[in-house]
Amino acid sequence: MGRIRGRTREQTREEALAAAAKMFAEGGFEGTSLSLIAEHAGISAAALCHHFGSKRGLYEAVTDRIYRSLSELLDGIAPKSAFEDVVSQVYGHAEAHRDEIRVLLGGIMERGGLDERMRETHMLPLTAHVAKRMAETYGSTETNARHMLIVLSHLVARFVSNDPKDNAVALGVTGAAEARVVILELLTTTGQHLLFPNVATNLSPAKQTS
Repeated sequence: MGRIRGRTREQTREEALAAAAKMFAEGGFEGTSLSLIAEHAGISAAALCHHFGSKRGLYEAVTDRIYRSLSELLDGIAPKSAFEDVVSQVYGHAEAHRDEIRVLLGGIMERGGLDERMRETHMLPLTAHVAKRMAETYGSTETNARHMLIVLSHLVARFVSNDPKDNAVALGVTGAAEARVVILELLTTTGQHLLFPNVATNLSPAKQTS
């Protein structure tokens, strides 16, 4: 199985996924070989095939992991969290999974969109589930909540995939830490306006009407 002594099967799989995310993020699917991923993971290419079946199977496992971790994060957020806290938690999670975010964006650029499996298995059900929950929590409509999710997910992915220094330069601030503060403020304000297009609001979980 190509497992290094001392590693469990799950550890081998997780380290392979982390290495694959980094390599796919840098080289894209077509520009990344199993042998390169295996080298960075410290296992054999044969072991990768044993765990994931093929390079495509490994790629899909990487993208599955980011959707699964995001779903778990959102389900774990307290129901009465303030909107700005939700934005902060989601953004921090995206920062911690920057390579996977870059893999998703890279795949979209290569293919011109999500593949059907990812769209049907992950994007559509997750969007519907979270939109419903956000609408119920903040008293918005599901349509507005869906619009907010789509716009913010694009913004989060773009900001996170950037070099933090580039964000600072683009936003006209002095450093990455200050840029992060501005980004969170922009995301929060944008999300609030999309949830309630005609109302100036500072959202808390208390019921509000649009």
